[in-house]
Amino acid sequence: MEATNTQSSDEWVVIAGETKTISFTITNHATRQDIFEMSVQSSGGMLWVVEQPTRPNAVINSGASTAFTIQVIAPNNAQAGDSGPSITPIITSTRSGMTFMGLEFNELEVEAIDDIVLRLIDSPTKLTPGVANKITIEIENDGNGPTQAVIDLPNLPETWQWWVRVADQNHTGPIDLSASYDLQDIKVVEIWILISMTESAGILHSIEITASLFADGIDINPLDNIIEINAITASHRQPQITNYSSQGSAMAGSTASANLTIQNIGNAVDNQISVRAIISSSPPAPGIISFFSVGANGGALPVGEWSVITLKGGEETTLNVDMILPEGVSLNTRIIVRFEVIGGLDSELFPYELDYDAMIIVDSRRSMTAVSSPISNESNVYGVAVPLWINVTSTSTMSENYIISSKVPEGWQVVCLGILMNESGYPVNTVAGHIDAQEKYVSCDIHRLSGVLEGQVEIIVSSQDGTLTWQDKQSIHFQEQIDGSFALSTELMVAGGLAILVFIALIAVLIKKRSVEVDEVEIEDEEKIVIQISSGPPISQANGPPATQQLASPTPLISHTDQPSNAPTGPPQNKVTVKQEEIQAVEQISAGPPLPESGLPVGWSMEQWNHYGQQYLDGNL
Repeated sequence: MEATNTQSSDEWVVIAGETKTISFTITNHATRQDIFEMSVQSSGGMLWVVEQPTRPNAVINSGASTAFTIQVIAPNNAQAGDSGPSITPIITSTRSGMTFMGLEFNELEVEAIDDIVLRLIDSPTKLTPGVANKITIEIENDGNGPTQAVIDLPNLPETWQWWVRVADQNHTGPIDLSASYDLQDIKVVEIWILISMTESAGILHSIEITASLFADGIDINPLDNIIEINAITASHRQPQITNYSSQGSAMAGSTASANLTIQNIGNAVDNQISVRAIISSSPPAPGIISFFSVGANGGALPVGEWSVITLKGGEETTLNVDMILPEGVSLNTRIIVRFEVIGGLDSELFPYELDYDAMIIVDSRRSMTAVSSPISNESNVYGVAVPLWINVTSTSTMSENYIISSKVPEGWQVVCLGILMNESGYPVNTVAGHIDAQEKYVSCDIHRLSGVLEGQVEIIVSSQDGTLTWQDKQSIHFQEQIDGSFALSTELMVAGGLAILVFIALIAVLIKKRSVEVDEVEIEDEEKIVIQISSGPPISQANGPPATQQLASPTPLISHTDQPSNAPTGPPQNKVTVKQEEIQAVEQISAGPPLPESGLPVGWSMEQWNHYGQQYLDGNL
């Protein structure tokens, strides 16, 4: 005889608390009829209930079969995957007393049950725009095995934002829930909602919170997976700093600025926002002129005093401070611009207080001073240059290129360090002078070639970019020419001098070419050729040379002839004898000193070199 069950193994999945019936079949393989007592023996499966067979003893003929059943009850707290007890059927023959044991049966297993429960712990009655609103819920796994749940807010507006925090940390993805015996089956979840600032106050909102299984499965009680809360949009006023800027560094004597952008991140108009700008410096820098304004076209507001402005919900504006720094502000001065904002109300009905400090460092400077020597009010001698010196001092933090220019009456000239000052002026370059002041001394001469005897001389010193400038005006009076021979115009003097130079040059050429000796003839009345060289100023092309060349008395014509000395020569004539040494001296005077290897000095003409070249070489110009 053997004992076997008659059910398929697919039927042995049990739900917690369920009762399962198991059937066993008995077959009599003996050659005669027998009576059997039936029972079962179980092991394992704590808290499982295995009931004994309840039918009477079975009378089985030879070769016949019969069946008996037992019931097994799973515990109510059985967890998914738990195995049932091992059950062994036992029969005992009442005639022979022999006991037979069938095969052990251990195929019972507890089926998984999914059941997620949501509970509301706390939620606000008003949702405040611009700030995060917290909703606290509890999620529990009432199933019989570990599971994962997903939180969702399906009907939240797209302009709103929300996120989840678990155990004081932001959480994304499914939430792990253990079985109850692992004590991690309940989690407290915080849901934070950020409402758009465009939401109007007083609007009722219905928010739905759901929990669903992350893996495949069916919740046995989906009705407890949903929470719905109702809240209205609250009126909220809150200023917030959204941007700021300042230039960081500035130059003495220039402008500096700082600005701050604030926004009302609430959803209601706030007409009681107080703003203020305070300006301080270290070390103290008196003379700073400051302006405080609100918005792009706002009027000037008092610095250091509170002013009230209005901002709509979501509106922003800019607080501006502009300053004019004095020329004398010290380098490395730190200027602090402090913005202060008070407005709105927090959850405890206290106003929000905001502040921001912008620091500007004065790290550069452009500064130049100049002094010129005074010119005597007395009349200056005709033909003598008037000296004038200019002292330029630079204390800039950078290299500077200055230009000294002048304005003089027509026919006058200014020569600085031997260089004629033209329209482009006289350049003066200095290195940075903020540590050691850089001084440049320039010596100039004022020459009158023609024009008025009394006039005004204006000297201008300016940087190349025109940022720095200085000017001085002085009057000069020249005496009139006493000798009438100097009354000729400059043009006539230049023409006469050139004519005499050409005439002497022709004589020298003829003497060298023909090699003719001219008999010395005594010149009656000691007539001589007189060449006067003026020691006046350099000659410009516009006004002609200042030197005047003229004859002290009419010069007789010099007669040259190729006729023999005994030929008739007509009436006696006075002859001028010019020696070779005198011609060379005249050529040397007319040509000036030899040019240096570098050529003419910058700004000089050949005519000026002939007259003033020797003075330039001697260092007198």
